Amino acid sequence: VAMLALSCGLTNVVSLQWSHPVSPTSMPWTGAAQRHHDASHFGSPDSLTAEEFVQLQRWYTQRFADTITRLRDRGLLDSTLLMLFSELGDGNNHDHRNMPLILAGGDDGRIPKGRLLTFDGEAHTKLLVGIAQALGSEIDTFGYSGHGTGPLDGLLT
Repeated sequence: VAMLALSCGLTNVVSLQWSHPVSPTSMPWTGAAQRHHDASHFGSPDSLTAEEFVQLQRWYTQRFADTITRLRDRGLLDSTLLMLFSELGDGNNHDHRNMPLILAGGDDGRIPKGRLLTFDGEAHTKLLVGIAQALGSEIDTFGYSGHGTGPLDGLLT
């Protein structure tokens, strides 16, 4: 339905959230026996729990890739900006630093592509400011402003 709404101009924004952060979601078709939230507290990176968490994350990431392909096949990718993220960088410690984020799509060239950017502990709210500015908003903060104002350095250049 979201693809149809985008393609006919009914909306310019779609937000998809698979579940809430402490969801007891069980996904046995991925091969993981543990529920997603439990697996996110995997302890040692070489544990069975960590392996199952990777399986679960792989399933979500594949859905993201499928969405990119479907947008491309419908001629919508060049004018669409997609963002995949988790609310935590390290589930073991409930750490909000070093959160992995993926930006994909065209956004009409306002955010340069094909780069891996590391922001050494900068707040993800500055990423959101940068995206908003790239899309024409004049905001300088988003949410909690205690981490500074403006976009992440290097995002828009």
